[in-house]
Amino acid sequence: MRLLIITLLLPLIQLSSYGQLKKKKNKISKNEYEVFYTTKKQPDFKNGEYSYFKNKTLRKKGYYKNNKKDSVWVFYNTKGKEVQKGKYKNDNRTGLWKEIKYPNGITKYKYLIKKGIYNNSKKDSIWVSFKFYAEIQKEELYSKINYTNGVKNGNIAIYGKNSNIPKVVGKYRNDTMIGRWKIYNGRKVVQVYDFNNDSLINLDTAYVEKNKIVTNGKFKNLIYISEKAKAKQGLNNLLLFVAKNIRYPEDAKNQAISGRVYVSFQINSDGSLSDYKIEKGVGYGCDEEAIRVIKLTKQQWFPALFMDISVPTKQVIPVSFRYKTY
Repeated sequence: MRLLIITLLLPLIQLSSYGQLKKKKNKISKNEYEVFYTTKKQPDFKNGEYSYFKNKTLRKKGYYKNNKKDSVWVFYNTKGKEVQKGKYKNDNRTGLWKEIKYPNGITKYKYLIKKGIYNNSKKDSIWVSFKFYAEIQKEELYSKINYTNGVKNGNIAIYGKNSNIPKVVGKYRNDTMIGRWKIYNGRKVVQVYDFNNDSLINLDTAYVEKNKIVTNGKFKNLIYISEKAKAKQGLNNLLLFVAKNIRYPEDAKNQAISGRVYVSFQINSDGSLSDYKIEKGVGYGCDEEAIRVIKLTKQQWFPALFMDISVPTKQVIPVSFRYKTY
């Protein structure tokens, strides 16, 4: 009977504690507010459930204990879809955290982009990332990276689509690439970069010549990059910029010339442009005009990356000339 009485009293104690909580709504800005609970003993401390809203959309929710984040927290994007989830303890991220992403134009589908362990808000042990492939409508393993105390330490492996075989393997020490990094074509090593001596070692000359991506600079002849060069405002906007700034050459007008000029150029590691060339032209002043307008995009590029290092790469852009009759 005594055990039963004690058992029955526990919920009453919890209800009594909960009854002391006071719900508050705090306006942070015109479009932001938060909802949380406090106690009579600690009116300035958040205790219990917490929600944060922006533009009337729930952006994050979790739990506070003595004014510190605790237990499970969930973060949401601008459309109210979950993008991150994990635990806090004493205001520090701890244990397994997951990041979720939604492919462009596919609102119903979500995929895991990254997961790993936090220890006192610092990444620890192996972190795994995934990449979504639109053509097969699924995510696949992209990388495995070892962390210690928040920095990359130990082995790293990068994978390709439909493959359990790494494309790149290497090693970090205190966030710095060290030793020899190997690049594979299937199971065959086709290239090695030695970070201890800053030297690129080409093991398969024919394959490298055919597939090289970096055309100049420190990583000349490199055949793998982890991220391509990107137009800062998107490629479509950049092509619109090019189209708006074209001046139709008089010689081309007189000859009713139409066609596409393909301009190649190098996007350097600092984002600047150089080495402009006509890969395929139409003449009548169009080739020169195409190069002129491509030069106007010199501040509009992010360089390619080999892991965390900016590298120079070649880019080809088509510039269209259309003769109009009225």
